[in-house]
Amino acid sequence: MKGRNLGLDLLRLFAVLLVMGRHIVPDPGRTWIIDALRRGGWIGVDLFFVLSGFLVSGLLFKEVERTGRVRAGRFLVRRGFRIYPAFYVMLLYIVLTAVVFAVPRPPMEVMGPRILAEALFVQNYFPALSIHTWSLAVEEHFYFGIALLFPLLLRTRKGLDLVPWIFALLAVGCLALRAQTAVRVPVFDDAVHVFPTHLRMDALFFGVFLAWLFHRRQLTERLARVPTWALVAVGCLLLSPAFLVEMRRAPWMWVYGLSLLSLGSGALLLAGIRLQSSQRGWMNALGSAGAASYSIYLWHILVNAEARRHILATGGSWLLYAVVYVVGGVIWGMLLHRGIEWPTLRLRDRLMTGHTNPTVVSAPE
Repeated sequence: MKGRNLGLDLLRLFAVLLVMGRHIVPDPGRTWIIDALRRGGWIGVDLFFVLSGFLVSGLLFKEVERTGRVRAGRFLVRRGFRIYPAFYVMLLYIVLTAVVFAVPRPPMEVMGPRILAEALFVQNYFPALSIHTWSLAVEEHFYFGIALLFPLLLRTRKGLDLVPWIFALLAVGCLALRAQTAVRVPVFDDAVHVFPTHLRMDALFFGVFLAWLFHRRQLTERLARVPTWALVAVGCLLLSPAFLVEMRRAPWMWVYGLSLLSLGSGALLLAGIRLQSSQRGWMNALGSAGAASYSIYLWHILVNAEARRHILATGGSWLLYAVVYVVGGVIWGMLLHRGIEWPTLRLRDRLMTGHTNPTVVSAPE
């Protein structure tokens, strides 16, 4: 596809497969690979955070390079076309299946606040309908944050050169808040230690810092002598603790470990961005799956639930369940990517530019 980076699409696919591995039902054979994925697959979200920070802020850096300013309203409208249609279709499906088809039907006094939290993207602070949409709330808060931040920075004397200082402030601040939370609530709870935006913004802004280096400090040229394998090795090393220790049993992972994951994700990003394209058909096919990672992520929990209900609950084999869940989840996400995301991106482009540009339509952010 035009306008895409194959390496980053492959990284997206890797991230969403990690998350799917986190939610897979344990293998009765207790294979160590499945156990490791269930322990550490959650780091796929951290990888998504760094990628999003890099790519989304990159759009703003490019706009400043072209025009010298940032149109925050236009940026947020474009993000809305990218995020909301696919999300609200999924939310509507969850509500209909829970309210209309569930037996017994959940009480509306319970469902109502959860639906509202999801619809307003505050499900990382309030009870939600699904276990995975909290990360979408963190990213949504980030979009609004940088839409306000960049125009403010451009009004200062140093402008966007303040980005490294803001990242440093956020990195220290989030680390301190995570440490304070760990002391205040010593028993691990996802909703307390992992979900809140104020504990996770450093990961997204590390992506912004990398984008600043990439667009304004020639990061690619500066790292040209660093071999790709070294970047991959450093990234894997920094990410590996999550697969070796159970997060809830290792308090340091709630605090310092999250910072290490951002650094590891950044190393993989810097390695992935070097792979612009490939002549290998299988790599391009995997890249196409990675391009659909948002829809795959949105629906993988629901595909998993259906696979469990129709296969495992009826005595089917675990292997069949795993294939249906993973392969079916990827295919279903790709179909919805084409059926929902592409048309809304075309509409966005038509409304905002007056024509349809294939490069814009295929762009991930």
